[in-house]
Amino acid sequence: MPAPRIIVRIEISPAAAQRLPAMCERFGCTQLTLMSRLVEWYDRLPDKLQSSLLGLMANSSATEQMLLNHLLSKKK
Repeated sequence: MPAPRIIVRIEISPAAAQRLPAMCERFGCTQLTLMSRLVEWYDRLPDKLQSSLLGLMANSSATEQMLLNHLLSKKK
């Protein structure tokens, strides 16, 4: 029997809401699936990287480098 699922509501900007259907179509998934996978992926990231992605650190190029390093380390 599959684990029970919990449904939560999210608030996104109008611009993001307009792009969401195209992303779902491109990846062949529902909005619920896309958001679930994003949250699950984000939860597995190190705390420092999570903070950076949330914009809590000013240097976006450092954040991009940190994310790239993290993604590349997972491919080994």
